[in-house]
Amino acid sequence: MNRRSFQLTNAPEITDQAASEMLAFLYEFIDAFEQAYAMQIDRYDRHCEQQTDLFEDFEDDIPF
Repeated sequence: MNRRSFQLTNAPEITDQAASEMLAFLYEFIDAFEQAYAMQIDRYDRHCEQQTDLFEDFEDDIPF
């Protein structure tokens, strides 16, 4: 999986309360998402761990 970095640019100004409530909502959403898709996420993570590294035995000491 390509994990991308997400950066908020030109974010609108919001109140302190709105920022706090939005963060609480996002935490609750992520928790619900993880609960709903836990088996699939775990299965995918195990699949990624089993992938063979094609360059594991590659020696990259170039003599020049």
